[in-house]
Amino acid sequence: SPWANEKLFQLLNYRYNSHYPTVITANKQGLATIDERILSRISDTALVTTVVLNGALDYRRQNPRRESIR
Repeated sequence: SPWANEKLFQLLNYRYNSHYPTVITANKQGLATIDERILSRISDTALVTTVVLNGALDYRRQNPRRESIR
């Protein structure tokens, strides 16, 4: 929602301007729909270190406890 996007931008902008460390996890689908102002903050190569995990396994599917929760 627009309200959620604005709150997320305010949070990230504050941390960005203060040079506070922030860990963000996302998939490509999630990044494709993100607001441009937010994307600019998390794409600044002067402050951001990007770690791409290609071929990482999804352990949620392998968790036996997860099956019992359903």
